[in-house]
Amino acid sequence: MKTTKTKEKDFNITHPELKEGEVFIYTTTKLGYEGIRKQWKTARKGIIGYATNGEKLIDEYFPIFVSIKEKEERHAKSIK
Repeated sequence: MKTTKTKEKDFNITHPELKEGEVFIYTTTKLGYEGIRKQWKTARKGIIGYATNGEKLIDEYFPIFVSIKEKEERHAKSIK
């Protein structure tokens, strides 16, 4: 049986809600976002969540974006 793998989207390039100076970190629910806000100062909740193949998810899910600067700072601290 032949299966076709759907190409995954790079939402740091293609997400329609991505703003300049931001990166997409992942898609979550309202409950998940509450935890993210405690961990990321610049976290911003988007409106429409997408699966990795680009299909829209149900309304319960939405994207999370953070500033590139904050993400880079966190990464630099994690590799020290």
